Amino acid sequence: MSEETKAVSIIEQQTRRAATQYSQDDREQIVLALLGHMSDGNSLASGCLQLGVHISTVLGWIAGSVEWEAEYERLKILRSRALVEMAIGEIEQSHDNFTVKVAESRARTYLRVASLLNPKEFSDKMHTNAGKNGLGSGRVTFALHFGEQQPAQERVTIEYTPDGSELP
Repeated sequence: MSEETKAVSIIEQQTRRAATQYSQDDREQIVLALLGHMSDGNSLASGCLQLGVHISTVLGWIAGSVEWEAEYERLKILRSRALVEMAIGEIEQSHDNFTVKVAESRARTYLRVASLLNPKEFSDKMHTNAGKNGLGSGRVTFALHFGEQQPAQERVTIEYTPDGSELP
């Protein structure tokens, strides 16, 4: 029986009971299932919703274990990096001024969530800048700027042109 199946069974047996009424073994099964859910690229919130246990209850359990908290933090960092990759993917798929603006909006959302999950690596001062270079040039560039609070030598700027041409 998988961790998630065990967790669902436990939840079904204890429907609507207070968090303190779960045994330590039950808590462990639920938390391990949720950490597994996160390692598959899903959010803790979606896992809690599927299992029918409140997220604040689970966060309390996680905070009570150094091992679980370390794993939860590791998974948040991985998710933040995946969100940045998703932002870059949005940019790479754009090909004209309209799709660049849509990609910019989506990328901003991904980057904002990444900064909330992992503020040490991705500051909330990140910004995106999308636009068309020159009148009629047909070239669209998109720049992501990371680490705006860092000294200039530690900032990272990533620039793309959707058509694959080099930036000047």
